[in-house]
Amino acid sequence: MSPDTKTRIIEATVATIKSEGITGTSARAIARHGDFNQALIFYHFGSIEELLRATMEHTSSARIELYRSRLEGVETLADLAAVAGDLHKEDREQGNMTLLTQLMAGAANDEVRAAHLMTTFEPWIGFVRETLDRLIATTPFGGMFDMDDIAFSISALFVGVELMSDLDPERSRDTVYDTMQLLAGAFQAVIGEPGQDTASRERQEIPVE
Repeated sequence: MSPDTKTRIIEATVATIKSEGITGTSARAIARHGDFNQALIFYHFGSIEELLRATMEHTSSARIELYRSRLEGVETLADLAAVAGDLHKEDREQGNMTLLTQLMAGAANDEVRAAHLMTTFEPWIGFVRETLDRLIATTPFGGMFDMDDIAFSISALFVGVELMSDLDPERSRDTVYDTMQLLAGAFQAVIGEPGQDTASRERQEIPVE
């Protein structure tokens, strides 16, 4: 094994979950995917549960900087919807959404695992909150909204689109995000642009004779 044995075990765990689902993720299956002795799993992580927690953290941190860089360039709510659609497509093509939904399924009846998975979601929700602060909090209507609730809702919607689309394979996920982008643009037009005060917004709304 290479010096970074833990990373190799985690990568084998990711491959196992993607191909065999959370119910098929056993020490034997992980060892088979990684081509190593399953005893290494227990030597480095102690248990499958600890390995799953490490896998959650690893996969989250592996994408977190990319999400941060992409969201930093967002200037409107329509941009946010467009970037979300692009990221969702990338994650789906790479199997990351399958991994996430399987981890969520494994946490459904396990409070400890669910709490740990929610902890890994927090940075993502935080990025969305930061973006909303730029796009909504500084508008004339910013004080009307609870940004934490909106950030949570958007993050939940991101995951929910994948779950619902699996139930309706004929529905295109891409058109869903196209619709979200149109709705976001309309909502932005109502609340105003970031940093725009009420007076300037009203002047823009006065029709030119």
